[in-house]
Amino acid sequence: MRDVMVDIETFGTSSRAAIASIGAVAFDRDVVGTFDSEMFKVGVSLPSAIKGGGEVDARTIEWWFGQPAAQKAWLGLKHEPITVALEMLRVWFKQVKGELVWANGSNFDLPILDSAYRAHGTKSPWHYRAVRDMRTLGDIAEVGEAEWRKGAEVAQQYAAVEHDPLFDAVEQAVVVQMAFAKRRAAVK
Repeated sequence: MRDVMVDIETFGTSSRAAIASIGAVAFDRDVVGTFDSEMFKVGVSLPSAIKGGGEVDARTIEWWFGQPAAQKAWLGLKHEPITVALEMLRVWFKQVKGELVWANGSNFDLPILDSAYRAHGTKSPWHYRAVRDMRTLGDIAEVGEAEWRKGAEVAQQYAAVEHDPLFDAVEQAVVVQMAFAKRRAAVK
């Protein structure tokens, strides 16, 4: 199976939240710290996200004001129209031969992306049965602070700051890899 971790940053928290940026990484679940060299990150033009039906909420904007490093990372991206960003993700996902798609939780990143794809008259590049939840896997494997620290250390090689979607995608992929490693060790 080909695993892909996806992370998004948004300007809201609803299922129709305006997407600020998208990050993704293809990875081998059986080798901790191993990723495809072709990683994905794109900024999204806020006006296009709103025009496409994306919702912004004041509490999330207020949260962004308290994240100067994340603001700087987002402002440093080239911002594509939402339709272009979604198509770029679709093309990348196909190029890396993505099969299973992971996110940190089942009710945020992927449902928002699914909603954005639908709003623009197309389907997500992954099949609905391919969706995986790293938070649940982490609970089952009893992933703790040490695994998250390791994930953050590895992520810093690819992106400088938390709440950069590529940093978060890499960090979360490492947590998945470590959860599978713990599972394999427990079976032995």
